[in-house]
Amino acid sequence: MEKNNEKSENKKSSDSNNAANGKAVNESKKLFLTLLTFLLGIGFAFATFNFIFGVPKIGIIKIDGAIMTKDKADKIIKMLEYAEEDNSIKAVVLEINSPGGEVSVTEMIYLATLKLRKKKPVVAYIAQIGASGAYYIASAGDYIISAPTSVVGSVGVRATLPEPQRINEQQITSGPFKESGTSREDYVKDIESIKENFLNAVFSQRKEKIKISREELSKAQIFTGVEAKQIGLVDNIGSNVDAYEKAAELAKVRKYELLDVKEKLNISFGEFPVFLVNITEMNATNTAPIYYYIYMNPG
Repeated sequence: MEKNNEKSENKKSSDSNNAANGKAVNESKKLFLTLLTFLLGIGFAFATFNFIFGVPKIGIIKIDGAIMTKDKADKIIKMLEYAEEDNSIKAVVLEINSPGGEVSVTEMIYLATLKLRKKKPVVAYIAQIGASGAYYIASAGDYIISAPTSVVGSVGVRATLPEPQRINEQQITSGPFKESGTSREDYVKDIESIKENFLNAVFSQRKEKIKISREELSKAQIFTGVEAKQIGLVDNIGSNVDAYEKAAELAKVRKYELLDVKEKLNISFGEFPVFLVNITEMNATNTAPIYYYIYMNPG
């Protein structure tokens, strides 16, 4: 009788263990299926997101050659505005290869860049030359990268004085400056004011990064990319690929596609020479083919 009871107890224990093991297996299966469903859900959601919104993009806006006309400035601004409005574009790289441009049109691009920067990260990349007005535009970005031997800087002002007033017996004017607009003395003062505003713009954007005195910078010297980094006119030395990666970093995206905004909008500028003087002459005289402009504080 005792043996039968012992066998019965052993059987009950064995059945209990089997049931416990079976329950554990079922729980493991449920956990695995739940985890699998969760992962598939994430994958589906990610695929759906990419299908609807597309892969995040880094917009590329190329600024080449001298910027001398409103038409060219309008096209560049159109690209900046498109990059600002397109939600798939998470950051923008300005690929700059320009000696600068005319006062008012360069100013328009600078202000449009500042507007874009408020919404999305902007990285400027200076390939060969980013002087005067072109550097002004670059300074509106969050970060500046240049090639080691690029031409950077030329922060200053150049202008042609109005002709001296001459007596013309066949022509009369209602005022002494009706023809020239201002006296030569006042014109010099205006140029000095423009120079100061230019310096204010650079220091307001670069802030404590600048490692050169205001007086030294006002000499309008040009620098190589390496020199420009040493004095704080640029943040780093690198390639356009480095600029793309920095833009993605600032936008907090890992996987991205590049979008050439000019090609997207089918914009054409025609051919513009970047260097307007012989490069040997430029190196010998420490001058660049530059254009100057006035800085307006956007507020």
